[in-house]
Amino acid sequence: MTDQDEHTEQPDSDLDVRRLMELAGRRLEPPAEVEQRVRDAVLRTWEEQPGKRRVMLPRIWYAMAATITLAMTLGYFAGNTSRSELPAGEVIASHGGYSVRGSDGVERSRIMPGSMVQTSAGGSLFIALQHDPTLRVDQETSLTVRQASEIWLHRGRIYLDNDNDAPVRVMTRNATVTDIGTQFEISADGHRLSVAVREGQVDIELDGEILTSTAAAGIGETVEIEGLRLISREPVATMDSRWGWVQAAHPPFKLKQKSVAEYARWAARESGRTLIFDSEAVRQQAGLHRFSGEGEVNSGIESVARTLRTTRFA
Repeated sequence: MTDQDEHTEQPDSDLDVRRLMELAGRRLEPPAEVEQRVRDAVLRTWEEQPGKRRVMLPRIWYAMAATITLAMTLGYFAGNTSRSELPAGEVIASHGGYSVRGSDGVERSRIMPGSMVQTSAGGSLFIALQHDPTLRVDQETSLTVRQASEIWLHRGRIYLDNDNDAPVRVMTRNATVTDIGTQFEISADGHRLSVAVREGQVDIELDGEILTSTAAAGIGETVEIEGLRLISREPVATMDSRWGWVQAAHPPFKLKQKSVAEYARWAARESGRTLIFDSEAVRQQAGLHRFSGEGEVNSGIESVARTLRTTRFA
């Protein structure tokens, strides 16, 4: 699959235009002192020129001011752009085809601010965002990573895992979803939006109102939205089969020099389970025993049991 084979989606409703305007934000403007420095520089240049008639000052002033203003403004914007050109994220694992637009001259695995990411049929991505949140992208999904903390989901399905204090906002044509230390899934299909919370809490801004959805004690919640209208809210188990694609999109866990406790915590979080040790002594032993070798395993409960039975420890 190539970028030429892809097509960029265009907004087709007032909802899209409004959301895109919110996403774009205010344009960056040069500071007021830039204009004053331009005026002073041009005036000094004019006064230093011998034999010039002052009656020509206005025309020359505007020509020189335009040239110098352009140069200084470009320099100003270049300086600010260079400071913001850190990657918003990086593709850690992929299955099937995908494309990243807006990262010209940069490795395809690095996602620069403003890049559009698209997956093909059968494709999936695991993306590490700045400041540690992770993003999983299902097949036939299109999104724009405006920055690490702001994502525009055009269509398809994503899963965000963020246990940091800094929230991540996901914008869609229907609503804006903001996480509060959580794991959740968003699926956008035309005017239909589905939000499923697996852990923690999310705030859904829908037509000027805030809906709060939470998960606790192994039970999450799905919120269904049509256009700008709430359709339903239903409970969903954190170990429900609907989360299967999420586990498949995660790269395998590398066992080398990791403790049993680290592996067990990872497997529990990935599979929607709660990790409980039989005793404090067992918890301490799990933290002391470390895997040897270069093995990689997934998070399925059968894999966990098999790994603990057959693996040597350092």
